[in-house]
Amino acid sequence: DEAARRELREELGYEADAILPIGTFSSSCGGSSEMNYVYYAEVGNANRVEEGGGIEDEGIFRIELAPDEAIAMLDRGEIQDGKAVVALHWFARFKGAPRS
Repeated sequence: DEAARRELREELGYEADAILPIGTFSSSCGGSSEMNYVYYAEVGNANRVEEGGGIEDEGIFRIELAPDEAIAMLDRGEIQDGKAVVALHWFARFKGAPRS
């Protein structure tokens, strides 16, 4: 949770009142010991504490989408990053509107 809070601030510039762990998964069972941890946090303008963007040489960029558009992009197969796919499927199931 501490790392999730640190990254939320560093990468996006937000602080959250609560961070909910939603999933842990391996990126390549048997091929790598790397584990991915996915969290959910609700933030708004009042939670913005700095610009974000990460460390300059990390090449971090932020894309802001309305939840409905992100889920539509997922449904069209336009989002292929595993962490984002897991997060958006969770969001659509537990927080989003019903999908067509």
